[in-house]
Amino acid sequence: MKASVVLSVACSQEHVLVQSNRSLISSLSYRFIDFIVKKVIYIEDNAVNSLVFKQMLKGHYESTVFPHGEAYFEEASDFIPDLFVLDINLGPDHMEGTEILKVLREKEPTKDLPIIAFTAYAYNRDQEEFYLDHGFDAVLSKPGNQQLMLETIGKFIR
Repeated sequence: MKASVVLSVACSQEHVLVQSNRSLISSLSYRFIDFIVKKVIYIEDNAVNSLVFKQMLKGHYESTVFPHGEAYFEEASDFIPDLFVLDINLGPDHMEGTEILKVLREKEPTKDLPIIAFTAYAYNRDQEEFYLDHGFDAVLSKPGNQQLMLETIGKFIR
């Protein structure tokens, strides 16, 4: 007699009946975990800032870092996260964060996703308004504050 396992997926309120086949259960478990872990893409050219960011989100969100917008568009544009965080100044040879924002807002799968500017240039209210007027959903100043970063991301994705 084979034992059965019932997995419940909360969002769709459907039940999946799975025979006790370890590989199938393992596969479904990974999909379920994939479903509940929110994903953030950070586009940042500075390796130290990237590392700090990943540490700030560790244990809260899955984060993936790209060194510039072109890298994301060329390598992973089919990977759609729950939220983007963009540096603004990505070097003279690459798109600026405001240009990346424009492209993301024009594409169907990303046009309505929350996008946060994370920049050293938002040190006063005028600069913050500049980025919000460009279409960012929020602006955070570097160096980052973990609590403020998590609170801000949490306002947009749960």
